[in-house]
Amino acid sequence: MRFPLTKLILPLIALILIFYFGYHLIQGDHGWMAWKQLETKLAASRSKLDTLSNEQETWENRVKLMRPDTLDPDMLDERVRHVLGNIKENEVLVIDEEER
Repeated sequence: MRFPLTKLILPLIALILIFYFGYHLIQGDHGWMAWKQLETKLAASRSKLDTLSNEQETWENRVKLMRPDTLDPDMLDERVRHVLGNIKENEVLVIDEEER
């Protein structure tokens, strides 16, 4: 008695569908690997946001010290000397290129 080929068609189609959807579940545009890449990008973006937020806070504090109602004489003196390049006789001027 011969084994009919038609009995293999349904399991073969089911197997192909399982492999197809399994592949796309892992490697597809919205699959597990893409999700992991998005998590990595999200972590990097959060880290950058934290760094930029800290930098913004630093600059906001410096600007706050320069406002007329809370003017810090030392900050004003520092900025005047930096902008004008004005130094006293016994002082040494050190310019930090990162602050420019």
